[in-house]
Amino acid sequence: MSVMTGHLSGKGKAFGFPSPARPAERGAILRVAGWRLRAATRSDEGFLRTLYASLRAGELRPSGWSDQAKADFCTSQFDLQHADWTHRYPLAQFLVIMDGERRIGRLYVDLSSPELRLIDIGLLPDWQGKGIGSAVLRALQERAQAVGGQVGLSVLDDNLRALALYQRAGFVVSGQTGMHWQMVWQPAPLGA
Repeated sequence: MSVMTGHLSGKGKAFGFPSPARPAERGAILRVAGWRLRAATRSDEGFLRTLYASLRAGELRPSGWSDQAKADFCTSQFDLQHADWTHRYPLAQFLVIMDGERRIGRLYVDLSSPELRLIDIGLLPDWQGKGIGSAVLRALQERAQAVGGQVGLSVLDDNLRALALYQRAGFVVSGQTGMHWQMVWQPAPLGA
C-alpha cells in the first residue's frame, strides 16, 4: 500500500489517502441514490478542512476562544483525525459527496469486508437535514444485504441527532467505547 502525499496547509506534513496495492481491495465505490460520490484527492484538502471546521463550529461557539484559537484547534484535530483514520482504515473509501460539481460533504466508508463500516459522514450546514444521511444509510444497508454482511458505526454519545437517525434506520447499540456508542445494523434473516 502506498499513500498519496501532498502538504498540509503550510505544515509540511504528508496529506493523502491510502492507496492499496490492489485497488480492487476497496470494492466498487458506493452508490447513493440522488447523489454523486467521487474519491477524495489531495485537491480536496482545503474543502475537507473547511467542512471539518463547520462541523465543530457549534461546539466551539461557547468556548470563549478567539477565532484564531478555534482555527488552530480545528487544524490540529483535523490532522489527528485524518492521520488516525487513514492509518486504521487503509482500505477505506474516502469520498466527497457532490451536488453537480459542488462539494457538499464527505463520506468515509470501509467496504472491504462483510462488516461494512461507516467511518464518517459530514455535510456542510446548508445540506444537513435534506435526507442525504438516510440515503447513505440505505445504500450501505443494501450493500450489506447483497454481501451477507452488516453495517457498523460509532457515534458520539452526545450526538443525539445522529443517534436518532441511526436508530430510525434500524441500527441498534451494541456497546460503548469511551464517549462513543457502537452501533450495528443487520439484515433481517431470510423468511423473517
